[in-house]
Order: sequence, then C-alpha cells, then structure tokens
Amino acid sequence: MTFKGSQTIHIPKCCSSLGIVIEGGTNTLQPLPRIISIQPTGAAFQNQDLRVGQLISEVDGYKLTGLPHESVAKLIAECFAKRDRNTLSMVVMDQKLTPAEMRRSFMQPQS
Repeated sequence: MTFKGSQTIHIPKCCSSLGIVIEGGTNTLQPLPRIISIQPTGAAFQNQDLRVGQLISEVDGYKLTGLPHESVAKLIAECFAKRDRNTLSMVVMDQKLTPAEMRRSFMQPQS
C-alpha cells in the first residue's frame, strides 16, 4: 500500500539505538504507527527528513498495515539490529500534529 505524499527515508545505522518512540498499531486508536519522539542520541536523529508526527507504513520492505503495536515495535527493532545493511529504510508520510505533540517533540531528553 502506497500513501499519497509518502517518502522513503534512509536512516544510517551509525548508533547503538534507532532512537524513536512510536505509538499506534491495529490494537490502538492510531492504526498506523506514528513517531512521537526522536531522541538526539539515536540514529534517526541523523536524518533531517524524519519528523515527529509522521506515520510509518513500511520498514525495510515490510508493510506495517494490520499489525498490532507490539509487532510493529519488534519488527522495527529487529530490522535496525540486522547488520546486513548499512541503513534502515522507512516509508513515512506526514500527519498534522496536535499542540501537545508539537510541545512534546521539542522536549529535551532528561539525564
């Protein structure tokens, strides 16, 4: 399934963690996973095209439509952990953020 306005993002596997937090899955009110945080210490932060609020429809060729949250999170983590490729690819599309999500996206990690 390809979504209007979608784009493929390539994230270098340059850090020990991907550094994104997602919500959503078929067992939630948000059927497609959505990025709710990007950590500055993770690999995802290196890609300037990846943004909080984007929906993820595909990871390394695997479609995420129809998967519950736990399966999506596990699949993303497993794809990032595979070292047979230097990058992780995601097909993402923009979704409008709520004011609370906009504030959350600019919060700094707590040490």
